[in-house]
Amino acid sequence: MTNDGSTLGVDAERALETILGGKESPTKDEQASREEVRQRLGKAARLQDIEMRIEERDGEKAEVLYLKGKEMAFSYGGCADVAARAVLDFLEMHPEHAELPMDNEYDWKDYNCEGMPPLIQGGLYETMKQDGYDLGKIGLTGFMWGFAYNTARWLRYEWKKVEGNPAIMEIGNGD
Repeated sequence: MTNDGSTLGVDAERALETILGGKESPTKDEQASREEVRQRLGKAARLQDIEMRIEERDGEKAEVLYLKGKEMAFSYGGCADVAARAVLDFLEMHPEHAELPMDNEYDWKDYNCEGMPPLIQGGLYETMKQDGYDLGKIGLTGFMWGFAYNTARWLRYEWKKVEGNPAIMEIGNGD
C-alpha cells in the first residue's frame, strides 16, 4: 500500500480528506476495484484534448482550461484522474519506460557551475513532457502527480511499482 491512498480505489480528493481533513480511512464501500478505477479514468478527459490559454479575467491574466474548445473546470480529484489516465495511456504505449522513477534523480553531492546538481536519471514526468504529455498545463500539484503515478502503476503493474507520494513527508523510520 502507498502512503497516499492511491491503491484503495478512491480519488485524490477523497484521499486528502483522510490525509489532511481528519476523515476516517475510506470504508470498503467507498473503495473501488481496479476495474472500477479503470472505468473512472476512462471517463476522464484525455490530456491531449485539453488546452490551457492565458486570458484576461477581471483585469488580470488567468490560466483558463479548455476541453475540445469548451471552457472547463476540473475538481481536485478530476484533475488527478486526468493525470492518472495520461500516465496509464503513456505506460501502455511505452512499456520501455516502466522502470523510470517518478521524478528526475539528481546527484545532490555534486553541483555544476550553474548551481544545479547533475542529472542521474530522467523521471517519468519529464519523459512524458518531452513526448508531448505536458501535465503542467492542468495545474497539477505534487500530491496529484504522485497520486496519478501510483494509481496508474497500481492498475498496470499491481503492487510492484508504486512508491511513496513525494508530497507527503514521513517522519521516523516506521518503527
